[in-house]
Amino acid sequence: MSKLYTESKKTAILAVPMILSQVSQHLVQVIDAAMIGRLGAVPLAASAFAANVFTMPLVFLFGIIVAISILSANAYGKSDEAGAQRVLRIGLIISVSMSIVAAILMSFTTPILDYMKQEQAVADMAKPYLIWLAWSTLPIMVFSALKNYSEAHSRPWLPLVGLLIMLVSNVFFNWVFIFGNLGAPRMELNGAGLATLLARLLSMVFIILVFIYSPNWDFKWITGDWFRLKREEYRNYLKIAVPSSFQITFEVSTFVLAAFMMGAIGYVTLAAHQIAINVAAMTFMVMLGLSFAVSVRASQYYGRGDIAMVRTIGLGGWLMSAAFMTATMICILIMRDIIPHWFIEDVEVIKLASLLLVMAAIFQIFDGIQIVMVSALRGIHDVVVPTVMILIAYYVFCLPLGYYLGFARDQGGPGIWLALVIGLALSASLLSYRFFSKTKAIQASLKF
Repeated sequence: MSKLYTESKKTAILAVPMILSQVSQHLVQVIDAAMIGRLGAVPLAASAFAANVFTMPLVFLFGIIVAISILSANAYGKSDEAGAQRVLRIGLIISVSMSIVAAILMSFTTPILDYMKQEQAVADMAKPYLIWLAWSTLPIMVFSALKNYSEAHSRPWLPLVGLLIMLVSNVFFNWVFIFGNLGAPRMELNGAGLATLLARLLSMVFIILVFIYSPNWDFKWITGDWFRLKREEYRNYLKIAVPSSFQITFEVSTFVLAAFMMGAIGYVTLAAHQIAINVAAMTFMVMLGLSFAVSVRASQYYGRGDIAMVRTIGLGGWLMSAAFMTATMICILIMRDIIPHWFIEDVEVIKLASLLLVMAAIFQIFDGIQIVMVSALRGIHDVVVPTVMILIAYYVFCLPLGYYLGFARDQGGPGIWLALVIGLALSASLLSYRFFSKTKAIQASLKF
């Protein structure tokens, strides 16, 4: 028990800056929405529309660089710094290449927005904003790749500084270019897009300069090692990266599709859904940071071949997640009739949001456990079977059940949210079973 407590404490300490990083990223989106909202309803709707279109390719790309955390942490655990650097180079080559392709495709396919059943004024305004977002993909992917590498070496504070720079500079550039301050032209929504691009470029430059000049890193940017990477190393990287991308995409797309179903019921249902999901998103950021810490520490010990420690770290993450999310569940249940008033004054929306917050409170526990467990499984390179489990939980059970309860059974928003709770519970159960049974089997095999 003392070992479990000691290792859980180490995981929690590592998780603190990672959690702050996730909260900072979420705050960038919240502040963007608040500043764009001052321009009016149409610009705000256009920004949300473009951001939703942009989310799916970005999420997939984020999944690609998850492999940097896993494989470089494995190498770091084996004291193989050269191997860790090869992983980073491969991750940068793949993510930069894919980012450029994604930016080009999004830039030239903006006419598709006209066919996505939005008001024409919203679609027209969203097009140039989407292009700005598309080209900000490259700097955010380079930053995130170096962030993952730094965290894999148990150095999470450096990326946090970079994200704080991004947060502060994004607010400043928004003020300058959205509203035309300091002699800059008033660009309105396009100014917000330019601000996002500049803030991400600034944070990318910051972290690259730290890697170049800090005595703590000996990563070489100008070297022939970039051309000596082997095909097998790329193959091993993609074995982790591709399934991880699909894992994240399946989960995020489930919530996007659930929002579409809410919108199909009516604007009151969608507004109530947005309140509940925003509350859940903030607590999820904490669990996401914890999951990164669990993944890094599990990867390091997996690299050393210490499966007993991997199990201890995974169990500690499971317990911390369950404890924290139980506490947030109780808080949300107590405040479910108060929270909606923070967002809106519409009586119908408040009444429905209060009911949906009950569902959000319940799914807290399952949401926290499933993200920690899938991250722990990535730490031991187990990604294919968990991807299938996630696909089954969300696409075979959750979404069809949500449609059935919401529309066929005429339960509306609460029915869809009940399906989300069931889908998350199934995912958490399957992934937990997979982690503990898989590590037990590996441990047993090492005894012979």
